[in-house]
Amino acid sequence: METPSHFFQDHTYWKWDYFLDEDTCKQMTSQVVDAYNKKKYYNTNPKWFDSIAQINTKHIEKQGYTKQYKAIYGEYVKDLTPLIYEYYVNPSVIQLLSSVTKCPMYPVPAYKTVDQAIQIYTEPGDGANWHHDRSIFGKGRCFTFLTVIHNSSDQRLTVWTDKYGIEEIKWSVGKAVLIEKFKTFHSVTPLTTGQRILLTL
Repeated sequence: METPSHFFQDHTYWKWDYFLDEDTCKQMTSQVVDAYNKKKYYNTNPKWFDSIAQINTKHIEKQGYTKQYKAIYGEYVKDLTPLIYEYYVNPSVIQLLSSVTKCPMYPVPAYKTVDQAIQIYTEPGDGANWHHDRSIFGKGRCFTFLTVIHNSSDQRLTVWTDKYGIEEIKWSVGKAVLIEKFKTFHSVTPLTTGQRILLTL
C-alpha cells in the first residue's frame, strides 16, 4: 500500500478531502469576509506571464491566463483572521504535514509575506497560469499548504509532472493539498462561475 509520503515524493503533492469540517470553514470564511469588506486586500493581476511558466509551458498547451485574484496576506492574516492564523501555527497540523514530507516543518513569520495568505477568487478569469511557487526563502525545501474554506466555483487545481502528465484536483470545502514550492508545477483554471476562498500557508 502506498503511503502519503511515498505518493508525495512521486507526485509532488498530497491531498486530504475533508481536512477541515464545514463549521470551521464557515467561521474562517466569516472572518475573511469581514477583512475583505474593510478593503484589507490587494489585487494580483500582472501584465506579463510568469517567467517560470513561460519556460515550462513548452510541455503543456498554453492556457492564456496569468495570476489573477485578490489576496489578504502577512500581518492581516494574523490580525484580522485569527482562526486562520491559529490553524497555520497549530502544532498538530505541522506535525501531520511533517510526516508527509519526511522533514521538519515550521510556519513562516506573519510579517509582510505572501507565504502566509488568503486568496479570494470572485471575478471571471481569476486563476493562475502554470508556475512553481516562490518563497522568501530561496534555498532548501519549502512547502505550500492549501485549504479551501469556501467554494461555489468550477475551478480546478492542475499539477503536472514528467511521469504522470496533468493531474486535476477538484476543489471542495474543507479539502487541503500540500505541495512543494520549488518542485510542484501547477496551475489554477480560470474562474467562470461562483467564488472560492483559499488559504495558502
